[in-house]
Amino acid sequence: MMVKLPHDYYFGITAASANNPDSFEVFSFAVDSDVHISGSSQQQQQQQQQQQQQQPARQDSSGTQHQTQEKQFLQLNNRIDELTKVLSKVQDETSKLLESSAQINEELSRSRTSIDRLAQLNIKLETIERVIYAVKGDVEGRDYREHITSLQQDIKDHHSSLMMHLPQTLGHIVASAVPKMGVIILLVLASQAILLGSYIIYKRRLKMQPKKYL
Repeated sequence: MMVKLPHDYYFGITAASANNPDSFEVFSFAVDSDVHISGSSQQQQQQQQQQQQQQPARQDSSGTQHQTQEKQFLQLNNRIDELTKVLSKVQDETSKLLESSAQINEELSRSRTSIDRLAQLNIKLETIERVIYAVKGDVEGRDYREHITSLQQDIKDHHSSLMMHLPQTLGHIVASAVPKMGVIILLVLASQAILLGSYIIYKRRLKMQPKKYL
């Protein structure tokens, strides 16, 4: 490529693009002076035409470059806004997750407390069940009919013996101490009270004895 420049002009290389600039390499740069004087007017006209053609191209390239920078700035601003919105959403979701985790921890602590209470209640119920089974085995292993029959027989014997010896005792008391009728009355009342008390004790023991259900 050969470029002719008039006197006192400078030569330079520039490159501009709407996209990212690529690498440009210049392998050689040769300068040569033009010794021919003829045709200088034609060269000047050509140079003027080239300059006139290059000026709008430069203006267009600078305008497109400015527009490209504005577009890039707008795109960058839009991306920053989108990132800000995404970050705010992430913060909201994080706060919600923290609140839900706190609620879950509270529910877990409450469930642990209730589980501990249920375990204690289960232990108590098992203890009561063991006691009931032990009492049941003791009751089923023993026969209280013989004890009840023996107690009834003892009470009957005591009652019959008392009734047999009571007239003789009263007669002896009356014969030995006739004027002491009050003592006799007291003895009669005491004997009746003893009988009544024996009967009451018998009934209570009968009720207190464990019953065997068949």
